[in-house]
Amino acid sequence: MDRAAFVGADVSCSGGGPVTEGILTKDAWSFITSSICDDDDDCHDDGQRSSSNCVCNVGFRGDGIHSCVNTDECAEDDDDCDDNARCDNAVPLFTCTCLSGYEGNGRECDDINECTRGTHTCVTNDICFNLMASFRCDCAS
Repeated sequence: MDRAAFVGADVSCSGGGPVTEGILTKDAWSFITSSICDDDDDCHDDGQRSSSNCVCNVGFRGDGIHSCVNTDECAEDDDDCDDNARCDNAVPLFTCTCLSGYEGNGRECDDINECTRGTHTCVTNDICFNLMASFRCDCAS
């Protein structure tokens, strides 16, 4: 079993006194940090093994000990969605969905050309003109 050195940390375990030195297995350290750190964070090993190592997970912000709250990247305009996509906040990150008339993965959205695809609703003999996210039908002259 992997062992990690544990020296001089300011850590308390429920039902016991402070642990100040010794050797802890990674499982034991994980148990201790789960009671120190917030549910939405990770404990990072800087060699000191203390509560100051609690860092909120990606998509969350806070002090890592008392709270980690979901970051709303959409509201803060901190997303990488295409200009022609909708950003939806999710936990822990966000999703991007192309708007109607566009297709792609949400981070890149391209106009759908209804005229060349034949998905327009122009009547026979009308001329179809592709527009961004739409199309226009003109009567044939």
